[in-house]
Parts: sequence; C-alpha cells; structure tokens
Amino acid sequence: MTSVTLGGEGGRPFPSYNPRTIGGRSGAYIDQLTINGQVHGGQGGSPTSTFTFSDNEYIDSITVRHGLYIDSFSFTTSEGRRWGPYGGSGGSSTTIKNICVVGIAGRSGRFIDQLKIHYLY
Repeated sequence: MTSVTLGGEGGRPFPSYNPRTIGGRSGAYIDQLTINGQVHGGQGGSPTSTFTFSDNEYIDSITVRHGLYIDSFSFTTSEGRRWGPYGGSGGSSTTIKNICVVGIAGRSGRFIDQLKIHYLY
C-alpha cells in the first residue's frame, strides 16, 4: 500500500475510511467531508452532491488542490463516474491515476486541512 499526504497540519486528525459514500460542503475550500456518514470539518460553503459507490466500484483517479487547506477535491471511479471538482482554484494540484483507493484519512477543523490517501497500484 502507498499513501500520499496533501494539505496542512492544522485541525484534528480523523481516521481512515474505505469510502462507500462521500459528500460534504465546499466554497473556496473543502469545508466538510462526510465519508460513510462520518462528518469532518465545518459548516461553511454549499452542499456538494453525495456520491454512493456500487458494490465493486472504487476510486481510480484523484485530483486534489492543496496548500494550508484542501482547496479542491475530485475523483473518478473504476466505473467511469466522476465526483467534483468541488472547492476553489487555489493551491498546488496533485493528480494520481490508475490506482485503487482503499482509505481516506485526514485532518479537519473549520475546513478540511489535510487528506491522506491510501491506495494500491
């Protein structure tokens, strides 16, 4: 397994989840992520859509814009479905393709400060 950590060190850590549903709130940043019903982050921004994975579906490509916070987050799945992008255009962009995401962890406070993506090639 490989992991990549994106974003800053603020906020409090939240544990890794193998995502089956993802939603949240966004504005200039990713304000909140709700993964498998567990809410992390603040109440700012506007609601995103909620993405529900099918039984054998997984994230196979992610794009994250990041600096001190997670500015933007999007992904594509093994079935070609897409979520996002949500958030703003600030920060540096990181894209990882041809992967199988097995966990998403991070840090959150008022915003999503950090994402740690665990994946297999």
